Parts: sequence; structure tokens; C-alpha cells
Amino acid sequence: MGFLITLKYAIGEVFKIRALATIPGVIAISIWLFSMLLLYLDRTLQPHLPDFLQAGWFWVAKDTAESVLSVISGAAITTLGLVYSLVLIVFTLAAGNIGPRLLQRFTGDRVNQITAGLLGATFLVSLTVLHQTSETNVPVLSVNFSFLLAVLSVLQLIYFVQSVSRSVMIDEEVAEISRRLEDKLSQIVKSVEKQADKTSKSLKEKDCIPLKSVENGYLTMVEQETLYSLACEHDLEVKLLKKIGTFVLKDQQFITVTADRKLDDETRESIHEQIINCVYLTKSRSSVDDIEYAINVLIEIALRALSPGVNDTFTAISCIDRLTGALNSSVQCGLTEQSIVDDDGCVRVLIPGYTADSLIDAVFHPLRRSSSDNLLMLVTLANALSRLSEIAHPKLGDLLRVHGQLVYDSYASSNPLPEDLAHLKTRLDFVDIKQ
Repeated sequence: MGFLITLKYAIGEVFKIRALATIPGVIAISIWLFSMLLLYLDRTLQPHLPDFLQAGWFWVAKDTAESVLSVISGAAITTLGLVYSLVLIVFTLAAGNIGPRLLQRFTGDRVNQITAGLLGATFLVSLTVLHQTSETNVPVLSVNFSFLLAVLSVLQLIYFVQSVSRSVMIDEEVAEISRRLEDKLSQIVKSVEKQADKTSKSLKEKDCIPLKSVENGYLTMVEQETLYSLACEHDLEVKLLKKIGTFVLKDQQFITVTADRKLDDETRESIHEQIINCVYLTKSRSSVDDIEYAINVLIEIALRALSPGVNDTFTAISCIDRLTGALNSSVQCGLTEQSIVDDDGCVRVLIPGYTADSLIDAVFHPLRRSSSDNLLMLVTLANALSRLSEIAHPKLGDLLRVHGQLVYDSYASSNPLPEDLAHLKTRLDFVDIKQ
């Protein structure tokens, strides 16, 4: 299982490095190699082709085949250039209007990749078939395959234009990011709930292995199942000292392994190597397992929208609504730090994660500080806190009331009109406002 996870992650990293080159390239080369098979079949089976392929729509003369293939190959490579130009324009608009950190998501967009790959394949196939067409050899199957690729390319281009037009809509991007964030938080909540009924106890520490980072980088992903299996096998407790998304320095300790017995040097070295292989450090952050990164992207969009240069409060309001929706499951259960316990109640893996308290603080503090004189935003924040208070775990009630009081105090400090302050107070009916 660990090997498969490692292989999947490694392949994903390769494709992510050059997302607009690797995947389109693989698609184009694969279809082009398939056309080689068709050319071979044309040469070997031409005398035995059925009658319907030797007349009507499927049969083409040499001059017609050359003309059609020339038009298809020329149009495909021209359109491919247009597609990449449109993608670059979208990148520019997204970086300026939404946020530069969204570019990573755009480069990984499957519609962009498939469109580029299909157009590249159409060009290569048409050019190759044209090269093999002669007076004595008109590859009927291959010519018709090139025509089919041209039809598919037109349909894909139409879909691509529709996809590109949606990708610059801020509300669509905010909704997609928040959906992924909600899915990830829901997975963590389910994992924590599975462990909630188990009583846990820590091992008596008789030996400790401090693990240090071998390079600088962001802690991006942890193979929890592999770590758990390893801890059970050697009767260990593995504790991460840093949460996902933290930047770790080379030679900085970020994992502690505890054993209830003295370990020999060979075992220590083996455990060290296996655990290091379960943890991934990358040069840049991504939203694969990094909850804080996804939250920060949405907050960045909101703060950019609130800046004087943009002044788009309603985009910021959309971000708040989506963020509170994403926090729904974690606030309901009162999410705590994640620990994986075995059947005997021994803690095997400790992962410092995102508690409900820290998630609420991460969302509401920066947005409140940037909206101290914006009544529309503060009312939205108050409504968001009110919604969360209705479904929140009882232990989060005091924290939500503290945030409600801070929202009121922030607006009061901007010397507002008494009527506006009273209006905000009505939205904070779950808070005993201290004036």
C-alpha cells in the first residue's frame, strides 16, 4: 500500500511540474503511435477492405486525401497556438484579478490539457498520414481517422472556450476551492470520529529517535496508513511535531519516535529510513493535504477584493459564505488534533492538525481586521458567526461569542453612526454585547 501511494504521489508530482506539457504530450504521442498501427493495417489489409470502405463516404482519392490532410494539419497547429494564447491570457487575468496562487490550479485543469493534447495529436497524425500518402498508397483508414480527430478537436475546442470563460469567473473559482476544502475537512472529521470511541494511552518512553529533515521544504503529505503499520510492527509511537503545510528547515527535528524498549542501532536506522520515506517535503505549497493553504487562498481572494484598488465587497462576501460552508463539519464535531490508536488503545501516530478553534481563528481574524469600517462585510461576518453558533459543538460557543464581540468592537472603534452600530448589534443576538 505504501509503495502504491508513493508511486501515485511521484507520478502526480511529475505531471504537476509541467502540467501543460507532460499530459498533453502523453496524449499526443499515444494517439500518434496508434496512427502508426492504422498505417500498418492500411498497408496489409488494403486489398481485403470491405466494399463499404472502398466507396461512398469512406473512400478518398489521392488528391482529396492530400488536400484534406493538409487543411487538417495546418488548422490543428494554428488552433493549438490559439489555445495556448488563450490560456496565457486567462493566467494573466487570474493572477491580476483573483490571485496568483490560482495559477497552479489552472495549469492542472484537465480541459486545457486534453484540448492541447488532442490538437497536438491531430497535427501529428495528419502530417504523418500525409507523408505516407502516394499514388500507389492511399491509407483509407488513417485518412478517416484523421478526419475523426478533426471532428473531435472542433467539439473539444467548443468545450474549451466554455471552460475558459467560466475559469475567470471569481464565484466559480471560489466555489471550486471551497468544495475541495470541504471534502478534505470532511475526510479528517471522519478519521477523527473513528478514533473518538477508543481510549488512548501513550507508551512509556524508554527510547526516543529524533528525526530531522534532510532538506528545506514544505511538509506536504504524510502516509498515515504506512506510518500506522510501521508503528504497530515495531511497537512505536510516531509523533509529528509540525502540521501539514509548515516550512521545515534542513536538519530541523520534525518527527519524534518513541519506544517502550531500548532499540539497537540497526533497528533505529531502519525505522529512521522508513519513516522519512513516508513524509514528503516539496518546494512549494499546494492544497493536496494542506488545509491552511486552501483557506489562505480564499482569504487572499477576499482581502484582494477588499483592497481600495479592487473594491469588490461582494466577492469577499462570497468567500466568507463558502468558508463557513467548508467549516461546517469540523465545527459541528468540535474537531480536535488527529491521533491514530490501535485496538489495544495505544497511540501509534500523532498528527498535529487543524482544530476547530484554529480554523475559526484563521478565517475570522484576518477578515475582521480588514473590514473594521465596512458595515456590509461586518454584517456578513456576524451572520456567518451566527450560522456557525447554531450548529457548533457546545465547547465552541465561547469562542464564537468572542469573535462576535470582536466584530462589534472593531466597528465601534471606527466611530460609526449609532444607527449602523445598532444594526450590527441585531445580527449578533447570540452574543451578550459588552459596550
